[in-house]
Amino acid sequence: MGNSFKPYMGEIVSIASEVIKTAKPHVCHTNNNMFSLDTDSEDEDVGELYVDQNVIEEINAAIHCLGQIAVACPVEYTSYLKDTIMLLENLQCNYDDSVRS
Repeated sequence: MGNSFKPYMGEIVSIASEVIKTAKPHVCHTNNNMFSLDTDSEDEDVGELYVDQNVIEEINAAIHCLGQIAVACPVEYTSYLKDTIMLLENLQCNYDDSVRS
């Protein structure tokens, strides 16, 4: 399987890496009140937050893609390993559990 991916591996890794770097979930407030950590009031009405789950799924798919390629073609993937580790380290503090795991 590694030989069949070899001609396309650079392009696939590049596209998946770019998705991980640039995909930013949109967070929307359902009302105009903004939550503040500077106040002790528990009565603040912050409304609801909406996070675009499609973007989260896109990031997860790109991470999964890189992982599957690395497992299928370990020798060929070693040249991309350092960049992949740096990408994944940046996601360790992501608010979404599915991205961190």
